[in-house]
Amino acid sequence: MKKLEIGTRVFDIRWGWGAIVEYREDFNEISYPIIVRFDGKGISTYTLSGVHSMGDSSPLLSLTEYSLENGGFTDISEWGKPKVGDFGYFWHYETKDFVFYSKLIGIDSSSTYKYTMADSTGWTYFSKEVPGWFLDKMNKQI
Repeated sequence: MKKLEIGTRVFDIRWGWGAIVEYREDFNEISYPIIVRFDGKGISTYTLSGVHSMGDSSPLLSLTEYSLENGGFTDISEWGKPKVGDFGYFWHYETKDFVFYSKLIGIDSSSTYKYTMADSTGWTYFSKEVPGWFLDKMNKQI
């Protein structure tokens, strides 16, 4: 899982909105390295999966506001993953010398070409950052 950045806004149904203020570096699988300061309601700690205490059967820390009636929970493991509406780079093979930059309009994980850009073409790969292999190729050409 990609580590959430300090300052990332998160939601816990019990405390409301807060922000990640620190990661403890001396943690193990069952510890609580994520420290969140909730707006006017104090500080709480969480596991890397967003669980608050050993007795919890599910994570409580979410990237979106949620309720028991309406749902809306977004697992913190979704942070940084591509989503429809993102702008980024599309490509098929790292052996080619090109990428396309466009808006992501669809994701179909069951397809070989699972990322669809604004012109409705499907692509194998998508990244919000310039792909490292592409930068390497461009640097070699200079």
